[in-house]
Amino acid sequence: MVKVQMCSLILHLRSYLDLLRIAACLAVQSVFIFPAKMKKEADKKHKVFAVYEGDHLTMLNAYNGFLENNKSSKFCHSHFLNFRSLSRAVDVRAQVFP
Repeated sequence: MVKVQMCSLILHLRSYLDLLRIAACLAVQSVFIFPAKMKKEADKKHKVFAVYEGDHLTMLNAYNGFLENNKSSKFCHSHFLNFRSLSRAVDVRAQVFP
C-alpha cells in the first residue's frame, strides 16, 4: 500500500533527478543545522526552503539552493545548512547518475 504522503511527493517532483537528489540527501547526515543558541534564527532561515508538501521537498529546496549558489559554504553558513552534508549529497547523486 502506498502512503498518501509519498504519492503527494511524487506528484510534486519535476523530474527523476529530483528523486535522486532527495535520495542523496537522505543518505547523508541532516542538511540542516540547529545551533542550540541560535535555534530560532536557524528555524527562520530554514523556513525559506519549507513547503507545505513536506520535509522531503523542503530538503530538496535546500539542496537546489546550494547548487544555485555554486555550492557556497557562505550560503550554507548564512542559511544554517550543513556544507559537508550537502557536498556529500552532491557526490552521492553524481555517483548514482553521473
